[in-house]
Amino acid sequence: MTTTGERYICCQNQQWARSMKHLTALFTTFALIAVPAAAQDELGDFLEATAAETVPVEQPAADAPIAVSALKKAGGTPPAFIDSPEEVAGLKELQALGAQGEPTIDFVIRADGSITDIVVSKSTGSPELDAVAVALVGQFTAQPGRDAAGNPVDVAAEMPLNFWKDSLAKGQLGEKTCAEFLIDADWHLAMFPDQTIKDMRIWKLTLGAAVLVHPDSFAFKKPTPQDVYDNCQKKPKAGFFKTFMKDA
Repeated sequence: MTTTGERYICCQNQQWARSMKHLTALFTTFALIAVPAAAQDELGDFLEATAAETVPVEQPAADAPIAVSALKKAGGTPPAFIDSPEEVAGLKELQALGAQGEPTIDFVIRADGSITDIVVSKSTGSPELDAVAVALVGQFTAQPGRDAAGNPVDVAAEMPLNFWKDSLAKGQLGEKTCAEFLIDADWHLAMFPDQTIKDMRIWKLTLGAAVLVHPDSFAFKKPTPQDVYDNCQKKPKAGFFKTFMKDA
């Protein structure tokens, strides 16, 4: 049975709890009233900014492609081309206009065998011819290089491409006509106005072939570029090498 004293203590405890709850609410209200409105705004802005702020997570940098020479030195296996187009798209059309040269192409053979980052590091002087070179490398099929442990890796490489029209092999020089020489000369002089016909590859090749024709002497009379050019204009169907030797 509950005594009168116990009922009194119980009631006092309940009243005390209600009083403390009421006081806590009042203190909170007074505290907010006591803080200036501007400070409350600043506090709110700070809390919002803190909640919205994200700390950037630094991603590990991807390994840069390794050079072929460095890969070999480390005991790895260089990448290799396993397939390429049989014909270079657009090359014949440009060469028919006299365009030619030897562009150097930089590229990366990825670990999955794809070829990326294709750029011209040494230009032919012709944007169109350079574009043909870039497109060609992009059509190659490659197998990736591998490190010493046999893992495929990204490899940076470069490659010169032979887009020259003439060669001493297979009698190509002997088949060249004066008309073709004139086209090549006009293109070269227009593309490189600070050069002359003597700077053309075909001229240097022909001089070398002429030395082979005169193996006992280097003292044969060398024709002037202008004489050969003028004579080719007179007889465009004539053979270029024969015209060259006639003027020698």
